[in-house]
Amino acid sequence: MNEKTKKYLKIQFQEYYRRHRPLFPEKGDSREWGFILFDSLPEIVMQRHLRIRDERELREYLVERTPAHAFYSVALYRVPDAPNMKSKEWLGATLIFDLDAEKSAEKSYSELLEEMKREIIKLQEILEDDFGISRKKMLVVFSGSKGYHLHVNDESLYSLGAAERREIISYLKATGLGAEIIFRENLKTPWSLRIKRALSELLEDGKILEEMRGKKFRKAVEKLRSEEARRMLLSGKVPRGKIIDEVLITLTRRAISSLSVKVDEPVTADIHRLIRLPGSLHGGSSLRTTPVRDIDSFNPLVDAVVFGDEEVKVNVLEDVKVEMMENLFEIEKGIQKLPEYLAMYLLCRGVAEYGS
Repeated sequence: MNEKTKKYLKIQFQEYYRRHRPLFPEKGDSREWGFILFDSLPEIVMQRHLRIRDERELREYLVERTPAHAFYSVALYRVPDAPNMKSKEWLGATLIFDLDAEKSAEKSYSELLEEMKREIIKLQEILEDDFGISRKKMLVVFSGSKGYHLHVNDESLYSLGAAERREIISYLKATGLGAEIIFRENLKTPWSLRIKRALSELLEDGKILEEMRGKKFRKAVEKLRSEEARRMLLSGKVPRGKIIDEVLITLTRRAISSLSVKVDEPVTADIHRLIRLPGSLHGGSSLRTTPVRDIDSFNPLVDAVVFGDEEVKVNVLEDVKVEMMENLFEIEKGIQKLPEYLAMYLLCRGVAEYGS
């Protein structure tokens, strides 16, 4: 990223922060703050161990310093601006979940983000149904890049340590569950019931027969697909036998894979973690780190776009395809005039430079 590009991006980000109020987090004056400034890019240098006391002070910093990235700690500290962790005196931490899509040559950016939307919906449902956490205490945030964050703003959970948070992740991933546990008689845990319902739906779907190889396996599936067998399955009582057991083990693995939540364990377990500031701009995409009220209708490649459509001249460094604002742009290498929102995205991604 050359100096001209950094200067242009900083001006654009600054104008955004002049016009938009940041979302100051709960107990934000007890959190450590960190920022990555445009001046240091492409090297990532975090300005951290900072304390910001209120929304006014935060807004002043964002406008005057205009960082490329803005973060605050999930942790609460007695002295958040102390230079080391021991001196900060840890008081607790917000429970945070991070769901990021993994790169795939087979799926587009929008398809990967849609997958992450389904994951965040599963996470919300399990936190509410199994842990009794109210939706009112959950804040879902599009990260501005590859996925979503979920903040649980519940003070009763602040004291959870790293080990307890890892246990929550293990639960969300259904770690250790299998058919031999699920089909224990009279087992009626939330996960066992959830998996049994999923198995019943899998068996009801005729596609499962097409996927089964071998006459014996197809016969076993046919037996399990009967209405009576599926009713027994939901109660935990199923016909047994070597082939049927193998089928149940295979289908249970598939059900667990589809029902478990693909959440990043290190982020949740790290009780000192810095998390991206909701409402801030992501310096690697120009997209807004967006609080989401209605996850079902939210489209990150529309709703998180904050820049306009005025033409901007940029030098595109390589041929690139971009999905944004419900359009697929196929952009060739070289000097191009692009809508501002698209130019900003390419500049932040490092695949274009400002001007000619």
